[in-house]
This record gives sequence, C-alpha cells and structure tokens, in this order.
Amino acid sequence: MGLNFSEVEEPAKGVPVAARRQPVKQRGARTFLLDLFQFLGRAVLVAAPILLGWFVYRQAFQTSAFQLQHIVFSGQRYADMAGLEELIREGFDRNLLRIDLRKLRASLEAEPWIAGVQVRRVLPHTLKVDLQERLPAAIARIPDELFLVDREGVLLDRYGPRYGKIDTPVVQGLWNADRKESADQNRIRMELYLRVLRDLDSGAVHHSAHISEMDLSDPEDVVVLPNDQGVLLHLGTRSFRQRFEAYLQNQEQLKDILASQGPVDSIDLRYENQIVFHRAAAKPPP
Repeated sequence: MGLNFSEVEEPAKGVPVAARRQPVKQRGARTFLLDLFQFLGRAVLVAAPILLGWFVYRQAFQTSAFQLQHIVFSGQRYADMAGLEELIREGFDRNLLRIDLRKLRASLEAEPWIAGVQVRRVLPHTLKVDLQERLPAAIARIPDELFLVDREGVLLDRYGPRYGKIDTPVVQGLWNADRKESADQNRIRMELYLRVLRDLDSGAVHHSAHISEMDLSDPEDVVVLPNDQGVLLHLGTRSFRQRFEAYLQNQEQLKDILASQGPVDSIDLRYENQIVFHRAAAKPPP
C-alpha cells in the first residue's frame, strides 16, 4: 500500500519544530495563572465576609465590650425595682447582646405587679425596661390575710399601710394562688365584683360607699355587709341596686324585728316583693 504524501503538511522551511510549538505552551501557562488568580480572588471574596463576621462575633459576644452595666426602669410605681434588677442580673447573661429579650420579657411578666413590659438594648452597656404595672382594684381577704388584687383577680401583694386607703368594699371568696384554676376563678369573681359595684353606683347615690365587705364565695349569690349593720344581705346575681335600696327602705321594720325577735343573721333580698329575715343560730348552752 502506498503513502499519499499529498495529505502530509510539510514543515515551514527554515523554522525549527520546537520553535513552532513553544507559543502553545506559553498560552497554556498564562491561562493557568489567570485561572489561579481568579480562583484566589473568588476565595478571598467568600472568605472575607466570613472572617469579618467571625471577628465581629468574637468582639461582640466574647469580650467585655458590651457587658451589661446599667438597667434603666420606667413606668414603675409599686413593683420592687431591686428585686427586678436582681432577677435580670442573676438570671441572664452579662453580655448585653447575648440576653434573650423574649425570655426576659416572659420572666418579668410572670411577676405579680407586671402586666406588660418592653425591653430594648441601648449599646454599649444599657438595658431599658419599660413597665406597665397592674393597678390595685380592691383589697381581698384570703382567708384571714389581706391582699391587694387587680381587676383580673391577680394577687399583687399583702396589703399594708404603704399602699394607703383603697375606698372599695373588701372582697371575700377569692381563691389562694396555689389552688388549681385559681386564676380563672378569681378572674370570674372579680368581674362579678366590678359588675356589682357598677350597678350599686348607677343611680344618684353611690351605694358602694355604704358597703363594708362583699362575699363572692358563691358566685350565684352575692352577699354584702353594710357599714351600719352587722347583718349580711343576700343580693343574688342581678338587680343589685334595686335590692339594696329595698333593704334601705325597710330599715324601720328591721329595727322592730331586732327589738322584738332578737339578732338577725342575714336578710334575703332575692325574692320579688318579699324580704326574708334569717334568725341567728342559737348558741349552745355553756
């Protein structure tokens, strides 16, 4: 078989083969270097933010640059500020940026006096705490101690002289806070308490000023104790002002009964057009 020499390209005359192949090698080296530089450039662009973030994290979270130094409260009137500050400092991280604000709000709002709270950081060293306090609505006797209680039935604190005078009837029948479902039961009873007061004061005369205590042990029968008599009045669940005024209109009859029949334990005003006097239970002989 013969070889077709017309298909073979002859080398250029006077140019060595090695010299003709050298430019191909140079182009390959330049391309490799360019690719390497581009790769390194991209690597720097990726790594720089990571390194910067790590540096910022280290400076912010692992150094003393943002240590909590000052706690500034606002909105407080009754709450124990020293106790709240101790709760924050002892229960949460000393680094301002590592404090879980949601958890902190929940902890503060679990305190009796605190209805709501807003917490914010003021860099570099301050925590601002804006409080919304509960307001005392009544004094409650539970069972033989006096407590301040708000409109929702939350027991705020033991009542003492520092709280001054609260000019509403003392409420009885609230549950102690350690009883199951006490929050719901106390809320229901305080709603009833406030409804009774509104009804008693809905006329020209504010009759609530003439009531010393209100017993809500049985929410189906509101019992009140007037200031001027040691006699309990059963008002039921409605028409509180009307029934109390019926008692006032029969003061002379009550005096006659007391004079002729002896002590009366309670007066039942729940019946239409009828007042029932309950005699005091006879004491056993000594």
